[in-house]
Amino acid sequence: MIGLVVALALLGTACTDDGTAKASQPAANPCAPEDNEKPAKALARCAENSVGYVSNVVGTGTGVVIEADGDTYVLTNLHVVDPYSTADVTFGSETLENLEVAGVDERSDIALLGPLGKDAPPALPIGRGSKLGTGDDVFLVGYPGESGGTNRDKPEDLEATVSSGIVSRLRTVKEFGQRFIQTDASISGGQSGGPLFDSTGQLVGISGLSFAEEFALALIGEDVQNSVDDIVAGKSGKDYLSVPQRDGDPTGLEAETAGTLKFADAADTQFLFLPAADDKRTLKLSITNPDAVLNVSTLAEGKTLAVSASRLDVEQEIQRRVAERQGGSPDDLPDITAGGLDKKLTKAEVSPGNFEVEVPADEALEVTIDVPLIDVAAEVSWTSDLPLLTLTQQRPEQPLQLGESVDWVFNPYDAQADFLVDLTEGQSVEIYARTAAGDVAFDFIRPDVVLDAVTLLLGEADGIESIDDTDDGIYGTDARESFDVEETGTYRIRLYSNDGVTSLARISVTDCEDSSAECR
Repeated sequence: MIGLVVALALLGTACTDDGTAKASQPAANPCAPEDNEKPAKALARCAENSVGYVSNVVGTGTGVVIEADGDTYVLTNLHVVDPYSTADVTFGSETLENLEVAGVDERSDIALLGPLGKDAPPALPIGRGSKLGTGDDVFLVGYPGESGGTNRDKPEDLEATVSSGIVSRLRTVKEFGQRFIQTDASISGGQSGGPLFDSTGQLVGISGLSFAEEFALALIGEDVQNSVDDIVAGKSGKDYLSVPQRDGDPTGLEAETAGTLKFADAADTQFLFLPAADDKRTLKLSITNPDAVLNVSTLAEGKTLAVSASRLDVEQEIQRRVAERQGGSPDDLPDITAGGLDKKLTKAEVSPGNFEVEVPADEALEVTIDVPLIDVAAEVSWTSDLPLLTLTQQRPEQPLQLGESVDWVFNPYDAQADFLVDLTEGQSVEIYARTAAGDVAFDFIRPDVVLDAVTLLLGEADGIESIDDTDDGIYGTDARESFDVEETGTYRIRLYSNDGVTSLARISVTDCEDSSAECR
């Protein structure tokens, strides 16, 4: 995380009479219209220096230069850089390569890249968005529709886009204490992390996601500043995964040539990761469990390089078990293996459980491992000639009490968490899963359910009730439902993130018979 000690030599830092550092004063706003300049013209001029194009191997977005605790950083959305430890930022014809993710705030989807050093582009002050009202003019600046593959090597082709609109309304997410500016200013892919300005050129928010397919939502300036303050103080981002794009990039993970992966049930998926390197390599990887199914793919293109030869056999066995439980024949079900399996991909398995995979230069690999046929906890040991990173974090089941809310940080490689709650026959309870800026769902699972592949496929027919998108939350993607408890025991609430990005979720279970409860 970002250190809190500021070097006195930094530009704009002054000293008190006793020699101690004092906070620098905010710079004049370089985005303010000059003379008779129109606001959009002023922002186009300003964007050349202070609004950048952010890219990594899998995504692109927009960032804006700000000052934080005496240093200069690029501020963007967390989902733009997630889960990687570095990103490139282009200003005009100059690209700052491999800027480190200095810190993140999962709750508000904010990340800082840098620090940028003494030759940084001009920083923009973060202003107040709460002073805006419905009908006020606002402007979004960013890089919508740009292609990382096309423009990463041709920064001269990049040009920031300015779109205009009005404030439709201000929205509040009470659960997380956040406020958003809703505007009809155009937003699309690549705009995420871009600054929202008022007509005076003041930065009043950071755009994130679209709303109702017609509107943009921008986190209000005051809340952006609060997130920045939390990041520099080390109060947020402790669970950020920080995966290196290349060998030598910073990471909080330790590369290993051997390990053991633990699988709680058939739904578990574990990930190993090989960062990119300059030269071609051969990955020699072995796994021990004969029921494990392995898949190796490239990171940037998602191209499959290797698959376990047993994959078709496993899928056909699951199909047979489904038919058996339903009292039918496998022939009665759709053929899930009709697409076949490219035999070239199985040739990388030179003997059962032993793989030799040719790794292209400048390419990172994701190794996915599943054990679909288990009905109890299992382990898979692995060894490799090249050091690998384990991306899936081992998290124990969490107890959850009636009336309690628990916050949980998801990362892209660990998108589910289990909570156990003791309930009594005849109770009426409400389960509520929500997130400030994402999409969550949950399964409510009876005490007697065995989580094997067949049960997970059949879902509600086998004692699992799945709840998703109940029109709750700012995007309507939260999940909320009441249940009448039919038997006494320990129930499992499996919380999911549907986003595939780092995000904060909150889960609660409420006794609806409590006089203070607010069940629907």
